Amino acid sequence: MKAFLLYVSFLLTVSVCSAASQKPFFPAEEGQRSEYAVTLEFRQMHFTGISIMKKADSVLVGSLLNEFGIRAFDFRYDPVRRRIKLENMTSFIDRWYIRKILRRDLTILFSNDGSPSPFVVHRRRIEVPEPGVLVLTNMKYQVRYRFSQLND
Repeated sequence: MKAFLLYVSFLLTVSVCSAASQKPFFPAEEGQRSEYAVTLEFRQMHFTGISIMKKADSVLVGSLLNEFGIRAFDFRYDPVRRRIKLENMTSFIDRWYIRKILRRDLTILFSNDGSPSPFVVHRRRIEVPEPGVLVLTNMKYQVRYRFSQLND
């Protein structure tokens, strides 16, 4: 019953958001490119950098770079299949359990773009603390992702 109510609330949220006709946070149109300042926090570890994303062939492709220009990983998100593929991961984060957490968190983040703030799904909290900023918190592992738009 709880899952059914969660599903109904999700459908209502999606319908309200689509009716609001607001600009999507991540690239939605073919060829559109966006840049974000990114902060990943996990316990005492902080990773800061930028993410560059582009919508190409109906797939969202992007890369996450640290502040020195070293690539952490690349990704491809297919919104139809709701799947994300991580590629070219830096050796110190290329572990199966890190990949698993990143895939699930980023899939939820990209698939729930435009949800009202705050929104909780699968033990992950998505919120928009201010315009142009999107935050996902994985409550199980205490991982926090913060995306801030750099361009309009």
